Formats: sequence, C-alpha cells, structure tokens
Amino acid sequence: VDLLVRPGSLLRGYFDGTRRREYTNPIAYGLMAAAASLIAFSTYQKAYVSWMRGQIATMTPAGMPDGFFQAYMENVFAATQRTAVTSFLLAIPMALSVWLLFRSARFNLAEAFAFALYAVGTYLFVYAIGVSPIVYAAHAWTFAQYSGFALQVIVPLWLGLRLFGGTVVNVLKLLLAVGVSAFVGYMVIVVGVATYTVATMH
Repeated sequence: VDLLVRPGSLLRGYFDGTRRREYTNPIAYGLMAAAASLIAFSTYQKAYVSWMRGQIATMTPAGMPDGFFQAYMENVFAATQRTAVTSFLLAIPMALSVWLLFRSARFNLAEAFAFALYAVGTYLFVYAIGVSPIVYAAHAWTFAQYSGFALQVIVPLWLGLRLFGGTVVNVLKLLLAVGVSAFVGYMVIVVGVATYTVATMH
C-alpha cells in the first residue's frame, strides 16, 4: 500500500536505512508478488491459453519457412505467458538503466536494483489484485494484454517520479529506462526463442 500511496518516502526511508526494518526487503517482496501473480493467472490460464493459441493460428506472415512462425509464436507464448517470470527478466536492465541515469552519491547500484524489484513487485501485485479479477470474470483477453503493458510503464514511472522528483527531465529519464528494459528483455526473448525453435524443428 505504501508503495502505491507514498512511494517516495518509503523508498527514501529504505535507502537511507532509517526505516529499513519496517519494510519487506525487495527480494522477498518480489517473490511474494510473483506468487500472487501466479495464483491469479492460474484462475483463468486454460481459457487464456486457448484464446491465445487461436490467435496464433490465424497468423500466417508471408516469406516464413513452412510452420516456423507458428512454432516460434507458440514458443514465445510459452516463455512469456507467466508475467511473474518475464517481469523479473526486465528488472535487470531496468536497474542498470535507472542507475546510469540517476546515479549519485545518494543512489548506488544496489539501490537501483532494490528500486527495480519494488517496481516489478508492485506491478505484479496491482495486476494480480486489480486486473486479474476483471480478466477472470469477463474473459477480457485484449484488456489483459494492454493493461499489462500500461502498468509496466506506469508503476516504475510513478515510483521513480516520487523518489527522484516530478520534473520533465525525470519523466524522460524514467521512460528511457523503461524503454531500454523492455527492448533488452524483448531481444533476449526473441533471440533465445528463435534459436530454440530452429534447434527443435524437424
């Protein structure tokens, strides 16, 4: 709740050590958020997977080897359907980007990783508690996708602006950090899945 309502004072208190004992450390927080995300996803996983595979079956881009694209997309979906896993993949480039853009004597690399883990954990909690019930009740699969993308930008932006200050420059820096983390995570998935797909196709 504090990370949503007053993230700036919470993060500053954690980083300077004055209130560290009062808060869950970022690793434990991230693991609890991942557990909540996986439990929430399990409530509608079968229906969502069925819908997504129907979407994949309709995709037939020209110029691709026969069957490669469908196999590739199936593998991408298998690797990314659990946001608890892919979100932590994004935490590494996010932490490095935030550290490079905001580093100072008062903000070191360890604190950047703590910030990234708190941001990822908060995103997972908000999605599990606020979005998943809507998805489960309405089978709103497109809403699930777009709201997930939006929250992955909004949550670190909100936490970052409350921590570093709400200036235009800081907005641009945080958007750059989120963009870099998304790009790096996307490229890791694309290259890894493409390599795996080629290696396993007969």
